[in-house]
This record gives sequence, C-alpha cells and structure tokens, in this order.
Amino acid sequence: CVRACVRAQLVAELVISGVPDIDVQDWRDNTVHRDFDADDPTVEFFWQTVERLSQKERALLLQFSTGSSRVPLGGFAALRSSSDGGQLFTLSRTDDQRLPSASTCFNLLKMASYDSQEKLEAHVRLVISSGSQGFDFA
Repeated sequence: CVRACVRAQLVAELVISGVPDIDVQDWRDNTVHRDFDADDPTVEFFWQTVERLSQKERALLLQFSTGSSRVPLGGFAALRSSSDGGQLFTLSRTDDQRLPSASTCFNLLKMASYDSQEKLEAHVRLVISSGSQGFDFA
C-alpha cells in the first residue's frame, strides 16, 4: 500500500500542478559529481537518458531524486535540501551493481558505473516507474 499511496500522491501533484518544464541543460549545469568525473561515461549516459525522457518522466526522475517533481523558482541552482538549505543535485557513484537509489533529503542520486547507455536507461526507467521514492538510509 505504501508504494501505491506514494505513486498516487505523485500523480495527484502532476495532475494539479501540471507537468513541469524541466530544462535539462540547467539541471546538468547545476549538478555536483561525487566519485564521478563530469566526463565519465556513466555521467554522459545519464544525461543522454534524461534527454530521451519525456517531461513527465523527467518529473518522475526529479521526484525520485529530490522528493519533488517541480524545479524551484530560480532553476536548479536554487535547489534546497531539507537538511541544511542549499544542496545542488548530486550524482554519486556506488560500488555495488544495484538499481539507482536516492537520498531525497540531500538531492542525491546514487548509481553504479554502467557500460552502456541502454542499461542505464533501462534501470532509470524501472526505478521511476516503480513508484519508489528512492529513499534509503545509506
């Protein structure tokens, strides 16, 4: 029931507020990389995937990663965390090969290294369609 309730809440937010217009270049320009270089193949695969997503799917990915499907007023540079105020979106490498996960309080998306854009895209689409919020305590 928890996943169904969370999914219903997101759908309601999108219906009431509309699908946000997410500027991928602004998102990319205001992203911090932890344990990834900006030109790492996995980072490039991630942005290629984001470009391929519809606006609704981008909103789901943003919701999965930050807890909100909306870009803040002022764009991604104005993204805030619930812990300390300002916290840019962060892509962080994990050592394990599990699906991407997120720490929404920190606007943190954690993922393993990928050897293909197709595999990364399949995993991103799986997690955003599952109704999961990406929450974990790690």
